Amino acid sequence: DKGLMNRGDTLAQVAREAKERLDERLKTRGNPAGNMI
Repeated sequence: DKGLMNRGDTLAQVAREAKERLDERLKTRGNPAGNMI
C-alpha cells in the first residue's frame, strides 16, 4: 500500500485493480485456483 500520497490516483488504481481482479475471478470461475485470487 502506497498510503495517501495521491488520493485520486490511489483510488483510480484501486478501482482498476479491483475490476481486473473481478474479471480474473469471472474468467476462472469453476476453477478451484480461481477461488484463491
